[in-house]
Amino acid sequence: MKRPLVRLLILALLLGVPLYLILQVYPDVLWFSSLGYRATWVRAITWQTGVFATFFALAFGVLWGNVRIARAVSDPTEWVTSEPPRSVVAQLIVQLLSNFSRTRATTSLRFFNVLTWSVTLGGALILANAAVSQWDTIAKCWHQVPFGQTDPIFGKDLGFYVFTLPFLRFVYYWLLALVILTLLLTGLTYAYRRILIYIVWPHQKISGLKTHLMILLAALFAIWSFGTWLKPFGLLFNPNTVLFGAGYVDAHVTQWGYLLAAGLLAFLALSCVVVGVSKVSAIRVVYLFLVTLVVYVGAVRVYPGIVQSYVVDPNELAKERPYIRHNIRFTRQGFNLHHVKEIEFPAKTNLTYADIRNNQTTL
Repeated sequence: MKRPLVRLLILALLLGVPLYLILQVYPDVLWFSSLGYRATWVRAITWQTGVFATFFALAFGVLWGNVRIARAVSDPTEWVTSEPPRSVVAQLIVQLLSNFSRTRATTSLRFFNVLTWSVTLGGALILANAAVSQWDTIAKCWHQVPFGQTDPIFGKDLGFYVFTLPFLRFVYYWLLALVILTLLLTGLTYAYRRILIYIVWPHQKISGLKTHLMILLAALFAIWSFGTWLKPFGLLFNPNTVLFGAGYVDAHVTQWGYLLAAGLLAFLALSCVVVGVSKVSAIRVVYLFLVTLVVYVGAVRVYPGIVQSYVVDPNELAKERPYIRHNIRFTRQGFNLHHVKEIEFPAKTNLTYADIRNNQTTL
C-alpha cells in the first residue's frame, strides 16, 4: 500500500512543480522585470520560500514525531506478551476473532498508518501555507526599527505594536493550530489502536499514553497562557469604550485580569507535566482547569464590568479624562496635526458689501 502512495506523490511532484513554475512563477517574473522590480520579486520569493520550508519542517516534524511516539507506545507487536482475558465474554470474542485478529488487525493498522501519514503531510502543508500568507509580517518584524516614542499605558515603543505584536499574534495562533491538530491526530491514533488492541487482547495496557497526552495538554495550556499574556497589549486597540483605545477599566483592571489568567494557565501547564510523569490522577487537571476557567471569566469579564458600573460610570469624565487626552494627543500626531500653529482671529461685526465682493473666492 505504501509503494503506490509514494509513486503517486512522486508523480504529483513531477507534474505539479513544473506546472506551478510555468503558470504562476514565470508570469510574475516577466511582470516584475518589465517594471524594473525584479530584485524586489526575488527578495519576496526568497522570504516566502524560506518561511514555507521552515514552518513546513517544524509542523511536519511535530505532527509526525507525535504520531510515531503514539505508534511506538501502542505497538501491536507487544500484544503477544499480553495476559489472556479473564472475562468469559472477552474470551469468547477473542476465540471468535482468533483467525481474524493478527492478520486483519495488522493490515488495518497499516492502512491507518498510511492515512495518518497523509493527514500529517496535508496538515503540515496547510500550516506552512498559512505561514507564507504572513511572510511580510515576519519580514517586518525581522527588519523592524524603533519609532522613538512610547505608549503611555505600557511604556512600549510604538514599533512594538506595528512590527512585534502582529508577529507574536501570528506565532500564537499558528502554534495553537499546530498543537490542536497534533492532539487530534495523536488522540485518534491512540483511540484507533486501543480499539484493535481490546478486540484482540482486551487486557493489553498501553504504557506512556498518559505521559504523552499530558505533555501535549501542557503545551496547549502554555500556548494559551502566552496568548493571554498578549491580550493586554490589544487593549490599546479597544473600540468599546468612550474613546478608541484603553480606558480606565482596561488600564487598572482588565490588564491585570489577563496577567492573572496567564499565570494560572502557566501553572496549569506545569501541573499537566507533573501529572504526566507521576502517578497523580489526571482528574486533578480537570478540577484545576475548571478553577482556572472560572477565575479567567471572573477576572477578565465579570470584575471589570462591576468596576465600570460602580466606579467609572458615576464619574466617567473624571476617570476617563487622562485617557481621552492620550487619545487626542496621539490622534493629532498620527495625522501630523501636532505642529499646526493655532492663531486666534478677532470676530468682526462690521461686514460690508465691499468685503463680500473682495472675498468671492472664499465665500
